[in-house]
Amino acid sequence: MKHKIYRYPLEIKRKQILSLPRNSSVVCVKMLNCGACLWARVPVDEKKKTEPVSVHMIKTGEEFDNPGTLLYLDTLTVFPKPKKDMCATEVMGIVPVMHHVYISVIPTTRGSG
Repeated sequence: MKHKIYRYPLEIKRKQILSLPRNSSVVCVKMLNCGACLWARVPVDEKKKTEPVSVHMIKTGEEFDNPGTLLYLDTLTVFPKPKKDMCATEVMGIVPVMHHVYISVIPTTRGSG
């Protein structure tokens, strides 16, 4: 079976739902200039059949429930955007926020897609 790797943009927020092609496997999550992205290996013949996937970004020190279905992917270093009126020394003092990214497949009936 042939595969392709696709990039999916992510929002920096606690939880979001992505619609990934069925039988995809997540390769990685990384920060790019455009923001956070998830890469997935997708079977070519499954591109049109999708299933929902839940992506969770948990900040360091933040409490969360883990029912055992969350799979750890990676930790992203996210720098808050500087305010327009900040001087250079203030911008250099901005502390990044670490977001630990987990994923889980949302159970669905196989009739959709």
